[in-house]
Amino acid sequence: MGIGRLLVLLLICAGLASCARASDDAVRGFFEALDRGDTQKALSHFSPELRRKFSDETLRGEAERWTETMREHGGLGEVELDGGVVTYNVLAFYKVTLVFHDGKTRSLSVTLSHVDGEWYINAAV
Repeated sequence: MGIGRLLVLLLICAGLASCARASDDAVRGFFEALDRGDTQKALSHFSPELRRKFSDETLRGEAERWTETMREHGGLGEVELDGGVVTYNVLAFYKVTLVFHDGKTRSLSVTLSHVDGEWYINAAV
């Protein structure tokens, strides 16, 4: 393999790793905002697509429900991410395990979409 091809391959790998880190940060940031009770910050993590489908009131209610659940378990201790599969720098898929301070856990699947250079939560079920 020529040096030019090797450099291109390294640049592609670096770009993919950067996308994965950015999507990791988006997931963690979302759940950490919920844990702090910062509903406005949590809502900013929702994708434009979700914002078109659901009213702000519906999304706010969902965020507040998650915050209440976290408080019932003593707050969020850790966000464990598995997967982080980035597809064409457009979608990312994670299995997320929330570990609460009381030792309880909650697992869910999270999908993110990449819009205008930012990662947004598209689904968390």
